Amino acid sequence: MQRYTIEDLNALVREFCKTDGTLELLEKIRELTLLLYVSKGDIPPNGFIELFNNAQFLDIKPMEAYRKNITPLKECYPNLQKVEKELLNIVIFIFDILNGESKKGVVAFLKRTFLFSASSASIQLRYTFNFIEHTLQLEAQEREILLNELLDKEYFFGLSFEEQKNILENIKNFVGLQALDAMRILLEESIKRNDIALQMQLYAMVDSLQGMDATIEKNSSLFYAQWAEQEKLPPIESEIPNGKKQIGIIVDTLADNEVGRAILSLTSSLEECSFCIYSLNETETNSELLITQCIANGCSIYSLAKRVPKGDLLEKALVLRERILKDAPIAIITTTPNTISNFLFATRSAKQQLFWSFHGDVRAMNNIEMQISHKIAYKENRKLKIFTIYEQSEFLIGTAEIEEQAQKIKKSFLQQMGEESVILGTIDGVQRIDNDAYMQDIALIMKKNPNAIYFICGSGDTAGIKQKIERFNMDTNRFTFMDSFDKHLFGWIIDIYVDSVSATYEHTIDEMINKQKPIVLYSEEESQNFVATVSELIEKRDEKFYEDFVKKALKSWNKIKKEQSSLRDILEEC
Repeated sequence: MQRYTIEDLNALVREFCKTDGTLELLEKIRELTLLLYVSKGDIPPNGFIELFNNAQFLDIKPMEAYRKNITPLKECYPNLQKVEKELLNIVIFIFDILNGESKKGVVAFLKRTFLFSASSASIQLRYTFNFIEHTLQLEAQEREILLNELLDKEYFFGLSFEEQKNILENIKNFVGLQALDAMRILLEESIKRNDIALQMQLYAMVDSLQGMDATIEKNSSLFYAQWAEQEKLPPIESEIPNGKKQIGIIVDTLADNEVGRAILSLTSSLEECSFCIYSLNETETNSELLITQCIANGCSIYSLAKRVPKGDLLEKALVLRERILKDAPIAIITTTPNTISNFLFATRSAKQQLFWSFHGDVRAMNNIEMQISHKIAYKENRKLKIFTIYEQSEFLIGTAEIEEQAQKIKKSFLQQMGEESVILGTIDGVQRIDNDAYMQDIALIMKKNPNAIYFICGSGDTAGIKQKIERFNMDTNRFTFMDSFDKHLFGWIIDIYVDSVSATYEHTIDEMINKQKPIVLYSEEESQNFVATVSELIEKRDEKFYEDFVKKALKSWNKIKKEQSSLRDILEEC
C-alpha cells in the first residue's frame, strides 16, 4: 500500500484546485486529510479552503468522521475569543467542504466572516478576506441566501454595533448591490428603535447603493431633530460675532476637481467674507496647488478625518457640529447631501443653511433655506437658485508646459492624419452625443469636409457611437476615442469644440473659451446652423476668424452669467 506524506496531500490539493477537480480526487484528499491531520489532532492549512470552488459542484456524501469533528467546533465557536474565532472559522469551512456540505458551508463561513472588520491587521483575517475578494467563486443562489440571513431583522438587531457596521461594509465591498430593499427595511426599523448611530450607517449604505429618495431624507431629518431635542444638543448662537463674515462649506473631499475648483473661484470673489472648508475625508495628495490657493484666499481648512479617523458617523457628525458652532459662520453650504450634512442641517448648525447642487438635483432635507447651483444649464429648474462664479484662469488655461506638451502631441497626430486635418473634439460627452440626430449631422460635416477628424475624450460606453459611425457611412479611421487621455491637454489639441446643447459642463465651455477655441453647441432646432457653422470654421481655418468667433462667444457667455445672481445676493435673500 502506498504511503502518503503531507507533501503528497498538498500536491493533490493543488492539482484539484488548478484543474476541474474530480470526485475521485476529492475523495482521496478528504481521506488523507483525516489520516495525516485530523487523526493526529492537527488542523489542515488555510489553503485547503480553495478546494471550495470546484467541490461545490460535486456530489460528495457526508462522512461521519468529519461530522464528529465539525459538531463540537460549531458548538464552542460562539464562546471563543476573537483570535480563536479567526482561526476556527477557516477550519470549520474546510471540514464542511470535505464533508460534502460546500454550499451550506460557504454561506455559514461568510456569515461568520462578515462580523469581522476587513481592515483588521490580523494575518488570519487578511488571508480570509483576500480569499473572498480574489479567489472565492460564489454562485448567485448562495449570494442571495447569505444576504437574506445577514440582513434578517431579528438576526441583525441582535448583533453589536461593531458587528452591524462590519456587515454593512463587507456587503458593500464583497457581495455587491443586491441588498437595497433589505437595507431600507433595516433603516426604517433603526428609526423605530431610536438607534441613531446605526441609522446613520444604514443611511450612508442606502446612499452608496443609489437608493436615496425624498422620503428617506425627510424622515431622517425629522428623526435627527427629535434626537437632538431629546439629547439637548446646544443651539446656535443668536448673535453672530462682529468682524468679517464667515461662510462654511462642507465637502466630501477637498480635491482638484469640479467641486474644488468651483470653491476656489467662489472664495476668490467674495473678499468681504472669510471661508472655512469642512472636508469630511482626507484631502487628496495631488491637490496641493488648489489647497494652497484656497488658503491664500483666506480659507481655513478643517479635516474631519484627521480629528476622528476611526469614529462612526454619529461621532463624526457631533464633532463637526461642535466645530461649526464654535466657528459661528453666518451660513453653511453643503456640496454633499449625505447623512452628516442631513444631521447638521436637521439639528440647525447655522442661521443660514444652503445646498449647492452640482448635478441639478434638489434635496428633501429639513432646514434648507435655499438650494443653489452655479450651473446655468439648470436655470429652468425653479427649485434651484442660479448664481455666477468665474473660474480662475490658471485652472482653465494651465501652464505653459502643458500647452507645449499638447502641441507636440497634436503635431504627432497631424503627421499621422494629415497636416491639413482639422480636429473636432468633445469632452466627457459620450452619452450626450450618442443619438441619431447629432451623429447624422456629424456625418454631413465629415462628408462635406474630408479633412475633418473627430476626437472624443472621456469614459463611457462608446458602442452606440461606433455603431452609428458605421450606420451613417463615416470612416471609422477619422474618429479617435480617448477614454484615459488628460482632458486638460485635450483642450489644447482640438481646433473646434462641438457638443450637445444639453451639455452641463460649464467648466468645459469656460476652458475652451479661455483657450481661444471656437465652441459650437448642437440642438435639433438649429441643426442646419450647426452644420453650416462647423463647416465654415473648418473651411476658413483663419486665426483672425477664429479669434472673432471666440470673442462673440465670450461676450454672449458673459452676458448669460451676468444675468444670474451672486452668492452675496443669495445670502441676503435667505
